[in-house]
Amino acid sequence: MKYDAADPWSRHRRPRRARGVRARAAFRFAVPRAAQLEFFGNAAYAKLFDAAVQRLRDLGGEACEVDIEPLLSTARLLYEGPWVAERYLATESLLASQPEAMLDVTRQIISGGAASDGARCVSRAIPVEGTHARGASRSGRRADVLLLPTAGTHYRIADEQADPIRLNSTLGRYTNFVNLMDLARRGGARRLHAAKDCPSASR
Repeated sequence: MKYDAADPWSRHRRPRRARGVRARAAFRFAVPRAAQLEFFGNAAYAKLFDAAVQRLRDLGGEACEVDIEPLLSTARLLYEGPWVAERYLATESLLASQPEAMLDVTRQIISGGAASDGARCVSRAIPVEGTHARGASRSGRRADVLLLPTAGTHYRIADEQADPIRLNSTLGRYTNFVNLMDLARRGGARRLHAAKDCPSASR
């Protein structure tokens, strides 16, 4: 099917690439606008992401800034959008009969879907996800690859267990949109810093 500019779900068909790896003398890679990069107070991760950007430049890449708000908005839907209601419907009988079968945090998130109005969920899902996918597609056509932090920071297990929903949303800032938007992601570890955490960059 041909691309339909009036259809928020329409995608450009991408030509198949030949198998094998081919070296390229130059390429373009996209990075988020500076104001959209969030490392949640972790200056070491910010520096390592800057180093990843410079590494791609050293390999012949040309950086270009893009607006990643469509991606960030879609990521937020994972915990507060129509897909929570979908999960609730799929597990409603288990929640009623054996609520202890779920982890507390999982049960808390999914139970929030009980209050969702079906029509409102559908009306929110179709234009929002579709429009965001279109926005991401336009940004993607400006570059060969989008470089993002895999996570803006990491937390100690005790901290995460004390505030799991908020901190898991933080951890997924740069990844929670991937499946919802039919995208593919590849993560690569950078190096350990003084705190022994392992930051990485995603492409």
